[in-house]
Amino acid sequence: LEVPDDLLLQSIGAIVDLPAFYRFWAMESLVNHSDGYAANQNNFFIYRDPSTDLVTFIPWGADSLFVGLEWAPPVYLTGWLTQRLWQVPEARKAYVDAMQDLLDTVWNEENLNDELDRMEDLIAGHARDPQTATAFMDEARRYVEDRRESIEAELGTLANQTQDDEMRDPFCVVDVGS
Repeated sequence: LEVPDDLLLQSIGAIVDLPAFYRFWAMESLVNHSDGYAANQNNFFIYRDPSTDLVTFIPWGADSLFVGLEWAPPVYLTGWLTQRLWQVPEARKAYVDAMQDLLDTVWNEENLNDELDRMEDLIAGHARDPQTATAFMDEARRYVEDRRESIEAELGTLANQTQDDEMRDPFCVVDVGS
């Protein structure tokens, strides 16, 4: 992360599966995983694939997705890797391209709402507080319906936006294996 900008992608790309990381990062932002790696340096695993010797990020603790549209940014920049990559125009473009690809290939409002309906039917009668469960599902549906528009409103200019915030030390990194 400390190499000059012109060496960053090559340096990081020797360690991290960058296409997979851009997709992971964009998906965390798209679903508003505000307690994940990119937003909070939290709730993720890193796996090194022995066949490629590259690491990939695996989300974890995704318990509050599809909420908070009013404050969900189009990109989260708290993780050290996300902050550092965002400083390089080529990486910003790769992130924007990954986000656009997710919107084009994965983010299907009808399918997502069908899945929310299925989950709501599954938990009906089991929720401790049915009104809270219904309110959460309604908020998730609004999020699904409005997220594409909120992302697309900024996607065109996103690759030109920079951020110079100071990097925050991770607060809960635990080595769970070798």
